[in-house]
Amino acid sequence: MKYYVDGYTPPEDVKSYEDVKRYQKLLGVEIDGIWGKKTQAAYDQYQKQNNNLTKPTEGSIDGYPFGGDIDWEAISNKLSEYFAGIMRPSIDAAITKRQKTSDTYDAELDADSYARGMGSSTFVSSMKSRQEESEQDDIAYMEGAYSQALAAQVYDSLMKLGTLYSNQKIAQEELQLQREKMQQEQARFDAQMNSKSNGTNKQESNSQAPNPYVSGLTYSDYYKYVSNLGEQAEDFFYSEDAYWQFLRSQAIFDLGEAGFYQLMNSFTKKEEPEKESNRKRNNNENREELY
Repeated sequence: MKYYVDGYTPPEDVKSYEDVKRYQKLLGVEIDGIWGKKTQAAYDQYQKQNNNLTKPTEGSIDGYPFGGDIDWEAISNKLSEYFAGIMRPSIDAAITKRQKTSDTYDAELDADSYARGMGSSTFVSSMKSRQEESEQDDIAYMEGAYSQALAAQVYDSLMKLGTLYSNQKIAQEELQLQREKMQQEQARFDAQMNSKSNGTNKQESNSQAPNPYVSGLTYSDYYKYVSNLGEQAEDFFYSEDAYWQFLRSQAIFDLGEAGFYQLMNSFTKKEEPEKESNRKRNNNENREELY
């Protein structure tokens, strides 16, 4: 099967029906496997806007830099269908209007020629041929502009969706890192509790191992962690459970008392001075016990 219309020459690397389809997809035109007027117009327009680049790069429409388990090609096709549904009617109306202009011109030319007794003269045929060529040029330009506009809409939408997807992945990875840090700290806490239950001398243990409270967590780390606790945020600040006491003491060690109370005030209502003072004293006592 011939993959191009006479009078239109595909690029050198187009050797088959499938090659034409590949170009048509990248150019954003109807995919029929035939290199004709519309495909040629879109290709010429692409070269004009991209400094005579001979081949549309796959990164412009078909290359998806975001990866992951998302079917970006399917999304691209859906976007093309969506934007084509919005944009195509107007371009079809413009083409129809241009064709009617040519038809009107031909009819008026025929009427005038018969009125003058010229009939189907060479002059009339030449004028009609010129009008037809002008019509084809105008339509080709409109098709090319439409194809480029469609491709730009699809590309911009993909970039926005891809950015949202990438940001979401980054947030998930950060959350996972926070969870892993807190799991490591829980493991340290469990080891410390086991050491106490086995009667290990605390002072001797501290001299042989790094301080168990040194975690390297920052204010931002604790803020994200407490934010993810939801209703358990109050346990982090007020619970008498040994686990939460340990984490609270560690936070005070990492952030200092001022930093810890700044964190607490970010998540809880301001306490009465006496209650706040009592809780501060209890936290200090808990810290001393864990040391």
